[in-house]
Amino acid sequence: MPALKSKPQVKKKSSQGPLPLTNLDFSFLAKELVCLKGAYVENVQQLGESLFKFRLRLPGTGSKDLLVDLSGWLALTSFKIPAPQKPSGFAMFLRKHVSGLKIKDVFQHEFDRVIVIELNTRNHLFLMVELFASGNMVLCDSEKKIIRPFKFEDWSKRTLRPKQDYVFPVTSKLNPTELTKEKLALAFGKSTSDVIRTLVTSVNLGSVYLEEACALAGLDKESPASKATEKELDLLCSAILSMVSGSQETNPRVYGKQRVVSFELKETRPSEKSEGFDSLNDAVDSVFTPLVAQRFLLQKRTVQNDAVSKVKRKVAQQEVAVKKFEKQIVDFKQIGDLIYLHYKEVDSLLSSVKKARKKGFSYKKISEILNDAKEKGMPEAKFFGGLNVKTGKIKIIFP
Repeated sequence: MPALKSKPQVKKKSSQGPLPLTNLDFSFLAKELVCLKGAYVENVQQLGESLFKFRLRLPGTGSKDLLVDLSGWLALTSFKIPAPQKPSGFAMFLRKHVSGLKIKDVFQHEFDRVIVIELNTRNHLFLMVELFASGNMVLCDSEKKIIRPFKFEDWSKRTLRPKQDYVFPVTSKLNPTELTKEKLALAFGKSTSDVIRTLVTSVNLGSVYLEEACALAGLDKESPASKATEKELDLLCSAILSMVSGSQETNPRVYGKQRVVSFELKETRPSEKSEGFDSLNDAVDSVFTPLVAQRFLLQKRTVQNDAVSKVKRKVAQQEVAVKKFEKQIVDFKQIGDLIYLHYKEVDSLLSSVKKARKKGFSYKKISEILNDAKEKGMPEAKFFGGLNVKTGKIKIIFP
C-alpha cells in the first residue's frame, strides 16, 4: 500500500506585529499620496535602521511628516517622533540633493511594491522607494541613472550602485491589472496544488485579497486548481479585476489591530470585528507608527540606561581610587613620621652609600658591606633592609 502524502502546509505569519501591506494596498496608498503634489521637501531624517522621516511643506496647509519604513510601509503621520541628534550619512546625502525641491508626482510602479516620488528641479530627480524584502531607497537623475542607493546591491539582472542605470525589479508573477481568464487558465492547468496556493504563486496580489476573490467567485480555495471550471475561472478573474481596477469602493479597515486592508472583507471575515478609517493612510498610520514610536522610545531609554550605567561604573571606580588614595595617605604619613623620628640614622645610611659610590664601589659591594655592618650592630646600618644592585634603591626597615 503506497504511503499517504501529507498535505503541504502554508506557513502562517507570526501573530506578533502588523502584517505587511500588499501591492493592492500600495496602489491605493499611492493614489491618496497624490495630495503631496506641490509639496516642498524641508528636511530628511533617518530614525532607525530602515525608517526615514521626510518633513514636507504643503502650501496653504503647513508642514507634514511622511514616514517611510523600507521594511514595508509608508504614511503621512499624525504622530510626533523625535529624530536622533546626529544625522546618518544617507540622510545628509538626501538633504543635500532634495531639500527645497518640489514634489511633482507620487505613483506606484506597475502594481509593484515600488513607490516613485518625482521631484521637480531643472533636471527631474526620481526617488525610488522599494518596499519589498529588506527594502531600499534609490535616488536617480532625470535619465534614471543612479546617483546613490541607500544600500548597494547586486543581482543577476540589476545592480544598485552609483552611475548604473536604474532597473525596476521584475517578478515572474502575473500582473493582476492585466489578468485574463486565459492567463489564469494556463496557470491553473499547470498546477498540482490547490486553488489558493496556485493563486499565491502565480498572481502578484496579497493572499488576503486572493482568498476574498475566491469567496466572491464561489470557488473553494482548497479545491484542486486543475479541476476549476471555465465558469469558475471567469468569475475568479472578474473578482480579482474588480479589486485592482478601482471599481470596488475602498473602505479601509483594520482587523485585529494587525491587518490593514483597503476594503472590508465581507466574504472571508463577515463576523470578525474591524475598525474603519477615513483613509488607508490613516489606517496604516494608526497601526504601524505607534510601534515605531515605542521602539524609538525603547531605544532612547536603552541609550539613557547605558549612559547611567556608564556614570555609575565611573563613580564606583572613583570610589575605589579614593579609598586607595586615603590608605596611601595614611601609609605615607606613617612612613614620614618614622623618617622624621629616625632622621639621623636614615641620613647617615644614605650618606654612607653616596660616599661609597664616589669612591667607586659597586652597589653589590656596598650591599655586602652594609649587610656585614648590620650583623656587627653598627648604628649606620641599623635600618638597612637591602639594596637593589641594578637600580640602587635602598630598602629601609623601621623597628
